[in-house]
Amino acid sequence: MTNLIRHSAHPFLHAFMVRNLFFLVLFLCVSAYAQSEQQAASTPPVLLDDAFKQQTIGLSLDLFEDKTAKLTLDDIRSPRVAQQFKRSTHAVPNFGYTSSAYWVRFTLQDKRSSKNSVSWSPLYLTLAAAVTDRAEFWCQNHKDDIVLHQQAGDHVPLADWPLHNREPVFEIDKAVHTCWLRVSSGASLQLPLILRSQNVYMDDRIADTAVQALYFGALLVMIAYNGLLAVSTRSAAYGSYTMFLLSFGLFQATLGGIGYAYLWPDVMGVADYFIPAFIAMVGIFSIGFAIVLLDLHKLSPRWYRLGLFLQAFYALMFLIIWFMPYAIAVRTVLSMSPLWFAFILGSALTVANQGVRVAKIYLAAWSVFSVGTVILVAQRSGFLPANAFTVNTQQIGSVIEFLLLSFALSDRIKTLQNSLLSTQKDLLESIKAESAAQTQAFQAQAVASQAKAESLLAKAQTETQHAYNQALQIQAELARQGTELAQKEADYTKEQLQQADKMASLGQLVASVTHEINTPIGAISSSGSSITEALGDVIQQLPPLLQQLDPATSTLLVELLQQANLPKAAISSREERVIIKRATEQLEAAGLEQARQKASFLVGFNVQNDIDKYLPLLQHPQAEQIQQAARNLGNAMGNARNVNVAVERVTKIVKALKSFSHFNIGIEKIEANLTEGMETVLTIYQGQTKVGVEVVRNYEDMPPLNCYPDELNQVWTNLIHNALHAMNHEGVLTIGIRKENDCAVVSVGDSGCGIPEEIRGKIFDVFFTTKPAGVGSGLGLDIVKKIIEK
Repeated sequence: MTNLIRHSAHPFLHAFMVRNLFFLVLFLCVSAYAQSEQQAASTPPVLLDDAFKQQTIGLSLDLFEDKTAKLTLDDIRSPRVAQQFKRSTHAVPNFGYTSSAYWVRFTLQDKRSSKNSVSWSPLYLTLAAAVTDRAEFWCQNHKDDIVLHQQAGDHVPLADWPLHNREPVFEIDKAVHTCWLRVSSGASLQLPLILRSQNVYMDDRIADTAVQALYFGALLVMIAYNGLLAVSTRSAAYGSYTMFLLSFGLFQATLGGIGYAYLWPDVMGVADYFIPAFIAMVGIFSIGFAIVLLDLHKLSPRWYRLGLFLQAFYALMFLIIWFMPYAIAVRTVLSMSPLWFAFILGSALTVANQGVRVAKIYLAAWSVFSVGTVILVAQRSGFLPANAFTVNTQQIGSVIEFLLLSFALSDRIKTLQNSLLSTQKDLLESIKAESAAQTQAFQAQAVASQAKAESLLAKAQTETQHAYNQALQIQAELARQGTELAQKEADYTKEQLQQADKMASLGQLVASVTHEINTPIGAISSSGSSITEALGDVIQQLPPLLQQLDPATSTLLVELLQQANLPKAAISSREERVIIKRATEQLEAAGLEQARQKASFLVGFNVQNDIDKYLPLLQHPQAEQIQQAARNLGNAMGNARNVNVAVERVTKIVKALKSFSHFNIGIEKIEANLTEGMETVLTIYQGQTKVGVEVVRNYEDMPPLNCYPDELNQVWTNLIHNALHAMNHEGVLTIGIRKENDCAVVSVGDSGCGIPEEIRGKIFDVFFTTKPAGVGSGLGLDIVKKIIEK
């Protein structure tokens, strides 16, 4: 494998690998230096002063390993065990995979001037390891009384957490002196503990929520977009890429705590196996995407065989990890990570060395993701500070990676299209050459036949009448063969024209559907921009506002914001004005100024029936800031719902187009529903009927009909197209389906100009049309008639 990578390397790739090696050595040197700087002095307390904002407290911890995992807090506080605690020498203690429970002890030295006042603000201790099974937290005051006990972790019901967060967070809302934390986990056990002030915690919480929303929102949009392309184009490349995006998104949601906090909060225990399961899925689909994108089957068979082996391994692991201990399952899945990384890097290097541009883009994408992962590991290990960049660097790297992979996929599709066009051109030239050769052969055969006929005729003149009759029979046979040949050529020409008519109809439908899909996609884009703007305003407005609100007002504001997610009954403008007027009268009676504006605000959140409950928000000194922040968040939620509605609309259109485009002339009849087929065609024509055309459906309940459904869809397409053209896309289109005795009667009517009496007898004639040249072929109704007769 080393030789394969060395011989396939490109000069710029050599430079890339040397630069990464330099950064790796530098990283190890910094790590060793940080370790050597740790001192053996007694453990310092965590100092709290008026300037305190946040601190990673790993070097202020005393640690104790409970190998039995059965000791209680009373056991830990006993003098015998308390003396066995050892000072932490790492900013982020890391114990790897272990069955032991670890106890953490630290002391708070509070020198804040306001600690004994009513305005004393709480502290928040974050355990930035979302996959921790269980974490229990105790604190005692200066009198050695336990005054605080909280618990969290993904083996603890979410309702029992002190705060609803994606990572365990403990709230220290009392004056305490010494605290203990007991942590156990089936995953790799590490303690990235960060102590924050209330203001810093709220700011970080809002920023983290915005970052996660933007990240997973972008990921969902990419999954939906590429999924629609995979369905519409039936492309293995888009399909594998969509599944890779989905599996990586699920892995990120599980690893970051999003899954347990919001997706499966009631699934404890089983959710532990989601991490190895999603790692296996990422391995399966990332390898499949690489095989298709880099065309390894042709360009590098050795890497192709290795990719198939790795896919088989990950598929097997996905099936059996549910029956293995969690730690073994994770280690087994991760055991193939070096080989998987070698496959990703080596295959890209090999194909890039052959001058394939898509491989270079693919290699750059994975390089960006790898750098982001290294930075995240360094931050989690305590060698880099925790900030908005280092905490989210892997997500940032993955977004850049996915964008580059999308460019690579588009480049590959473009290359394939060019190759297909070239192949098609060569095929057409080959067909023309073959047709010319056949024409020459037919001409030669005709010349030979004519010569034979003349010879027989000359012989007949000198022989008996019997020979003369034989010559006449031969001449008649030749004439019949010529007629059949001419008829075959005419039938072949007609068939080609019919096919051209079908392709023209399909082209018109595709243009209509493209316009129809662009509308919801525009709504998605507009709503996404509005969400981004609204969240930006909220991030600037909400933190300082929350600092000025008391807990009761903050709780009331949260309850008001939750109303924005509840369904709101549709009402007319007149009804809304009546409701606003009634609410205005109540607010004026309460003595509020600008009562109508505030009444509109409450009606917008559908809380007009609870005015007394939310009256404190309107009477608060910061009422205007409260209303502005609430409106921005409400707008963001409303735009998020608009995105969901637009995606559902696109899905419906693509489903109809997929059903219509699956055109396969049936050899045998099958049972099908006429109404469903008609609705499929009407969905395709939705872009041409939604403005100016009223569609009237007169459907009766019909049993399934034994027919050729795909050919009948072509009938409905021609009739509806003619109807819309006849009334210039303005008027009433009437569709009727009813049962008459043992027959099904289908009618398509329009409010157009009608068919003149003098040409009604010609409408089924081949090539007869009243449309201008280049618009109609004159084959539509002829095709309809033949399908119905069939």
